[in-house]
Amino acid sequence: RGCGEDLLDLCTELDAVADLRRIRLLYLYPGLISPERFRRILDLDRVVSYVDMPVQHASARMLKRMSRPADIAALRRFLLDLRAERPELVLRTTVLLGFPGEEEDDVEELADFLAEVRFDHLGTYRYSPEEGTAGAGMTDRPDPEEVADREARILDIQAECARERQSTRLGEEFDLVVDRVGPASEWIELIDDLGSDEAEQMPGFDAGAALDELRRGTVAVARSWHFGYDLDGVVLLRGDDLRPGRWLRGRFAAATPYDVLAVATD
Repeated sequence: RGCGEDLLDLCTELDAVADLRRIRLLYLYPGLISPERFRRILDLDRVVSYVDMPVQHASARMLKRMSRPADIAALRRFLLDLRAERPELVLRTTVLLGFPGEEEDDVEELADFLAEVRFDHLGTYRYSPEEGTAGAGMTDRPDPEEVADREARILDIQAECARERQSTRLGEEFDLVVDRVGPASEWIELIDDLGSDEAEQMPGFDAGAALDELRRGTVAVARSWHFGYDLDGVVLLRGDDLRPGRWLRGRFAAATPYDVLAVATD
């Protein structure tokens, strides 16, 4: 039995658990699940349209050096086909910058890949040698300052992709689950970001007034299915009558590339 078949069986069994609200696919290894089985998993009622698949890089040369699947063309087709079939699908990934031997052309390939696939969420990390791994014995590591610059460029590209993806949800209603409730002072930086020029809002919505009201009250930190717990951004809304674990409906009213301001609708 292969990994994809086992995952399909597991998700099918979990989908039959009556009290389970959401099944989220995290840390899937590229190339180990066939497109057919993947679609069958996403068709299950409790599996949300969210896929976390760390690609690490998009340069075939670098992927080979990392001893990871290097058919980036097949992965690109797979992800673009999924997105075409399911426009609401949330894609999350992680990329590694500064692996030994990485050159500017490799980073350009990664940038082009990210701009084409347009992930909703992306995490980056910089290479550091780990004893006992093949990379630890490689001496052609890029300069740390250059790696930091490459990471900043990738994050700039991702911010534009994420902003575009977030804007498609403004004005829509989604199920939310509350994770935390507390004073606005704990989230003041995020609240300010939602009121900045970087944020977008649904037509006719007065974000300034809503955020001023939020600053004076209690804030609920929640998630829709678009956000993995402790991985991605959060959804903020008035929390005066809410508590952790509460489910409710909320309309996305304003958003940065990372976080959302919602208005409860029930």
